[in-house]
Amino acid sequence: MKEMKPTSTPWGDSGMITRPLTSMADYEAAYQLQVTTWGAEQSVPTNQMVVANKIGGLVLGAFDEHGALVGFSFGLPALERGTPYLWSDILVTRADLRGRGVGARLKWAQRHAALSKGYRIIRWTYDPLQSANARLNIGRLGAGVGTYLENMYGLMQDSLNQGLPTDRVVAEWDLTSPRVVALAHGEEPPPEGLTGTSILALEGARPVAVRTELADPRLTCPIPVGIDHLRQRDPALALQWRLLVRQALTHCFRLGYRIAGVVDTGPGLMAYLLRT
Repeated sequence: MKEMKPTSTPWGDSGMITRPLTSMADYEAAYQLQVTTWGAEQSVPTNQMVVANKIGGLVLGAFDEHGALVGFSFGLPALERGTPYLWSDILVTRADLRGRGVGARLKWAQRHAALSKGYRIIRWTYDPLQSANARLNIGRLGAGVGTYLENMYGLMQDSLNQGLPTDRVVAEWDLTSPRVVALAHGEEPPPEGLTGTSILALEGARPVAVRTELADPRLTCPIPVGIDHLRQRDPALALQWRLLVRQALTHCFRLGYRIAGVVDTGPGLMAYLLRT
């Protein structure tokens, strides 16, 4: 297998490079970045990162112009019904650089490296109420979603999960689909409008019920923007969003809908676009 070279893409900071982690100093920096983000208990130790890189996984770092690690991704080889794919387990960015394109830069580098290893699919989970992750995964990367995992990790006490069940959805990234190839070349698709009937009934910015009798092939599911602030300000409302979005997406996925897009819908809200 050819050695992977550091990659540069149109996304993220121009002075940044992405490359595989290769030294114990690299792995230790990645471990410390995890610890700073969510604590030692939830962090992958250095020895597991070393093993992943040796068995077909991918551990990639984003480094600034001074050579400091500012983000990394951790992926493992996986198999489903005889088809190999890459399971992307961790993507983390240094706190002061979030929202600056580091995550997107790492994902595109991960796609490049995965294709060089023969993978055609990458899957990972994310919290469906995290609007920034939804924009990245669905809007900027072109992944689709059709699986809901209820309270996947149980109740967790770190700052990113405390107070809510750890529900997740599975993003599936078809690395060679026309949409993903276009996005990889920097081609922005035309913005999607808010089309379809909302599966969630709202009163203002508060969800009140799931409409389960809808038969429209184009549905939408609103979610709040800024769930972390909402969880601190109004935990009961945050939990209400969790439970009703869970019910709505689980119902839609069971009927064969998939999340195919995201769109902003107004102050404090965005929506998933669900298609059959």
